[in-house]
This record gives sequence, C-alpha cells and structure tokens, in this order.
Amino acid sequence: MCELTMSILTNEKTIEQYASDFVAKIRRIAVRTGYNHQEVFSRWVDWSFWLTMAQTRQIAEEVGQSKHVPYTIEECMNKAFSARDFLLDDGLGPVFGEMQTIWIEASLTHEEEFGVHVVANNELRGVLDKKGKGQVFTPNGLARMMSAMVGTGEGKTMMDGCAGYGGLLIADFYTSEQNKKPLGTRIYHAGELNTTTAKVCYLNMVCHMMPGVVTNQNTLMMEKIHPSWITPLGLML
Repeated sequence: MCELTMSILTNEKTIEQYASDFVAKIRRIAVRTGYNHQEVFSRWVDWSFWLTMAQTRQIAEEVGQSKHVPYTIEECMNKAFSARDFLLDDGLGPVFGEMQTIWIEASLTHEEEFGVHVVANNELRGVLDKKGKGQVFTPNGLARMMSAMVGTGEGKTMMDGCAGYGGLLIADFYTSEQNKKPLGTRIYHAGELNTTTAKVCYLNMVCHMMPGVVTNQNTLMMEKIHPSWITPLGLML
C-alpha cells in the first residue's frame, strides 16, 4: 500500500494528461454502448459517488457516527451497481474503476479541481460544459487567485453556497495551507443546486482529504434536495 501511494505521489503526469486519459475512457464507453458522453459521465459519477458513500458509511459505523450518513451500505452498493448496469453487456465494468483511479491520482498529485480539466477538454466542450444551463465552472487558476485575494484568515468555517465542483473551497484548502494544519482547523461547507455536480463536489472533497459537508440544495431558498453528505474526515470532528 505504501509503495502504491509513493508511486502515485511521485508521478509527473500533468493534470491535463490525466484529463485526456479520463476522457479517452468516456469515449471508449460511448463508442461501445451508444450512450453519449454526458450520460457516461453522469453514470460514472453516480457509481463512484455511491461506492464512496458506502465506504463513508462503513467509517461512520466504526466511529459511532452512523446517524450522519443517511444510507445503509447495502443501499449504497445497490445504487452503485445500478449505475453500472449498462456496461455489463459490453464487458466494460472495469473501465469505471480505471476512471476512478485516474480521478484519485490526479487529485493526490495536483492541488487543483480535476473536474474542470475534464469538462474543459476540447473533445467534450459543449457536451459536459454546463454554460447552457447557467453553470460556469471557475478555472483553477482564477479560483486560487480569488482565494488569495479574499482570504479567510483564521476562520474555522469556509462556505460556498454555489460550489459547483468545489473549486473555490479546494483553492482555499491549499492557499491557506489547511492541508498542513491539524484536522478541524477549518471545516468546509458546500451548497450546490445540481445533483450530479454536488456529487462531483463531494468526490473532489473526499479525494483531496478535506473535512467538510456537501449539501445538494437551493441555497437562495435554503431548500435541501437531499440530506447533507459529510466527508469521512468530517465524521472525525
């Protein structure tokens, strides 16, 4: 396990290369199954989210915090397998696992929001890009600059009510060096209206090992669409 972690952390692949690899997997599935890129990406998000939530529930049970994860492990696994069902006839199930590995490695080796690089890929521009739906994903460089300019001092809580994939929160996590401070120094709260986007935000926060909460909600109306999702490190606080 230690050798695997070291091999990931010493990988010199650029985040753009990781994004190209990820998109190549989406293309492969789309060609074989007939699903479009958006459908493949959304199914992968559901699969990866529910697997991650199953692991989170297991951790919650171990630390006595089950009430904070409103799904059983069985429910999570059933939802995960349901999202993957369309791959089975073509024998493409393992490709989802390869995509998850790429996402995790990219997050471990780069202090950025990987999802932005995926949707900005030229091949998928206009397919996964949400501009037509009123969603504009903030470029990572701009997110880092905004975080540095605004600053959050020693505040214990950082919140973004329209978080998208979590770019501003991830930027703060690194620009304020929260990744080097004791657990609980700052807790991150993300609100996001689009359910798929909220799930990606959760995956990003988990991959970057951030203590926090993601809520799929209409932030302006303060109306929850789903119960809040606490990250594994958030359960430890």
